[in-house]
Amino acid sequence: MLTQVKTIGAGGAYDIANYGITGQPYTSNDVFYNSGGQKTSETWSNGTALYQSETWNADGSTDIRHYAAGALDGVAFASSEVHTTAAGVHDKTTTYDASGNSLVVETFQTNGGFTFLVGGILTEQKTADPGGAYGLAFSAITGQAYSSYENIYNAARVEVAQTRDLTTGAGTLILLGNGLTTSVSSGGSSPQESVTTGSDVFAINPHWTDTINASGETCETFTYGSGFGASAINGFLATGATHDTLQVQLSMFSNLNASLSQTQDVAALLSDGKQVGANYQFLDAAGDVLTLNNVSKATLAANPGDFKFV
Repeated sequence: MLTQVKTIGAGGAYDIANYGITGQPYTSNDVFYNSGGQKTSETWSNGTALYQSETWNADGSTDIRHYAAGALDGVAFASSEVHTTAAGVHDKTTTYDASGNSLVVETFQTNGGFTFLVGGILTEQKTADPGGAYGLAFSAITGQAYSSYENIYNAARVEVAQTRDLTTGAGTLILLGNGLTTSVSSGGSSPQESVTTGSDVFAINPHWTDTINASGETCETFTYGSGFGASAINGFLATGATHDTLQVQLSMFSNLNASLSQTQDVAALLSDGKQVGANYQFLDAAGDVLTLNNVSKATLAANPGDFKFV
């Protein structure tokens, strides 16, 4: 009975195949070596069916592939592969169909972040900040009024904000914590938007039209730069010791300048806006529209500390 075969290539590389293995889930294995005698890969088979393979890469990393059916993220697969760095850190998992096509790819970062791709489409991502805060984003959502969303957590792992990318192209940002800062400004071909919790800043998907829900929260800061588009704030807290703050650039409005007092700047800013029913709208020189829902001009005029000019 044939139990071992050594095959030597023209360049000096060789492989050793072992047969008739018993007591294992495989019956043969094949070990490949380079011309320097270093092991580069090994395969195990059960009869004619592949059982497992392992590859040792030049950078010290390894790839181990298991030829066993299963499911990952709800997607059935025929085989799966785990990539490990030279330091022994598992940083990637890939699943394949019976034809060897990639199905699901999961990558992992040392800071706790990760990405999940299904069929080449990003479906889930965790963005971890050095300060301990993190965001969990989900995309390719169907059957809902939104196509993707992200939940943002502070360093204490408390959820402080949610974003929704609506199927209409607009966006919704829901604030769930106190003392947050939202920033919306022009990014050239599209606006830029972020949420800050403590020292951690999270860029979120921008929209030319968005709504920020801050009802029930306090001490929020809403920062706007020219070119943000149209934005509406629900729950802007205009009165009290824990009031919210609206920060705008002086250059956004033609009648604002650094020589004016706070009270004069507020009066000038309000003169560029208008009351629309129960809501107050600001219109800047670039044509952007900011709406404070259920806030009156009189309330804003009586609380100049609600504003910050930069």
